[in-house]
Formats: sequence, C-alpha cells, structure tokens
Amino acid sequence: MSTLRVTCVIPVYNGERFLGNALDSALGQSRPPDEIIVVDDGSTDATAAVAARYGGRIAYHRHENAGPAVARNRGIKAGCGDLVAILDADDLWHTDKLARQVARSRHGPNSGSHSRTCATSGCLNSRTRNSCSEIRWPCRFRFSRSLRGGPCSIPSVHSIRTRNTRTSLAG
Repeated sequence: MSTLRVTCVIPVYNGERFLGNALDSALGQSRPPDEIIVVDDGSTDATAAVAARYGGRIAYHRHENAGPAVARNRGIKAGCGDLVAILDADDLWHTDKLARQVARSRHGPNSGSHSRTCATSGCLNSRTRNSCSEIRWPCRFRFSRSLRGGPCSIPSVHSIRTRNTRTSLAG
C-alpha cells in the first residue's frame, strides 16, 4: 500500500496569539502532515502576519467571516490528503499524534476493517492548558455510529478522517 498523505486544516479567527504555537505543533510532528492549510475566517487582528512568517511551509487562505464550519469546509476542500486532521488555532498536538493516527489507518482510506476516524488524547488547549485526556486511544467504535449519538463522540481536534468521511463530516 502506498503511503497515506495527511492534510492538516487549521481554521482561525482572530487567533494571532495562538496560531504560531498551533503551527509549530503541527510542523513539529514526528510524522509531519504533508500539507498544512490555514483558513482565516476574516480575522481583524494580525493573524495574516503570523501565517506569513511560515512562508511556503503552509498554504494560507482568507475569506470574509462566515464561521468556523465554513472555514473547516474550505480547508478540507482545498486539501488533497488521504487523511484530514483538523487542528483548532488555539490547540496544540502531542508530538506523536499524527504518527499514532496514521499507524492506525494502515489498512488504507477505503478499508472497512477499521474505524475510519481515530481519536487520540494528544491535544492540549493552549488557552486553558487542559489536556483532552478523556478521549481514549484508539476509538473502538465506528465513527458513523458516533454521528448517530453512539458512545464515541470525538471533537474535531482529536480525529483524523479518511477522504471518504471528510466531506460528509465537514458540515
């Protein structure tokens, strides 16, 4: 099987205080994403300047303020990875988050033999410094079940999604 490509989408609105740390945590992964897409949802602060410091290491898209769901959707549509990981601009990832999740996706994006979304506790909210440790690794339920109110609800910052599920989960 070929190597799975990972797209990291970072929606942001007025996140100049946090965006640099979020980008550093994405770029500092032991298994870095193949592309990082920052979607600026009409920020009025210096968010664009923070993103510009990263130059060609990221793709930066800006649109008029339309809300976080629209920003996530635009980032997901712009990406070309087999897997999509969403990182909120005020969150940080554990260094091995993507490596663990990609390893769990070893059957490939079209395989029905594994959960199509993997959860991990590799997140730290940069505002509150609280770990998201209540999320267990790995999720033992199919993600489609969690969308119907099953026992495995997963916040977007904890999941990595296959190409097959990313559009339907985007909004």
